[in-house]
Amino acid sequence: MKRFFSFTMVLFSVACLAVGCGEMERPLDSSGLPDSPEDSDRIVLTAGVTESVPLMAGQTEEIGAVTLWIEDEILYVQYFVEGGWTLCETQLAAAEAVEGIPATATENPRIGHFPYKAEHDPPITQYIYSIDLEDAGFS
Repeated sequence: MKRFFSFTMVLFSVACLAVGCGEMERPLDSSGLPDSPEDSDRIVLTAGVTESVPLMAGQTEEIGAVTLWIEDEILYVQYFVEGGWTLCETQLAAAEAVEGIPATATENPRIGHFPYKAEHDPPITQYIYSIDLEDAGFS
């Protein structure tokens, strides 16, 4: 029997842009994030089905994709960037309901309080989180 999982995803990355012989850090701003958790996209995943959403810098610049899939009760979330962008830090929050996403009193996503985070030194162009659904409390 296939299981269905419904996640409210708030995804955030800080990216670096490599310039010439050196690196110039150009962090993504939070303007591409929803104004409140209620505005975030809801993704319904079925085991064996892959879903992708664009990864945006600001509100208009598509710099890659975030791909999600479930395999053997593990949720995989892959960040991928291109066009000269690299990832120096990623953060992820995933929940079955909006209330599960860390938020401020005004309901803005509380970056830095997301349960999954990684720093990438040297910067990279892709990263995959693997989350055991049972251990993370998903039903």
